Amino acid sequence: MPIFVILVVISAGLLWLLLSFAFIPFGRFVSRLWKDARDAMSEEDKDEFQETEEKE
Repeated sequence: MPIFVILVVISAGLLWLLLSFAFIPFGRFVSRLWKDARDAMSEEDKDEFQETEEKE
């Protein structure tokens, strides 16, 4: 029984390492998408603010 527990812990550690290397590029991709969306919304807000100032 203790061998089974040790094997499960080692397997979980290896799985953790393998998945972390797989999700690092995915995290960068999501981060880039989030930054682009935030920049686009910020630019849109800036344009709307300038339009309301021009009308006044």
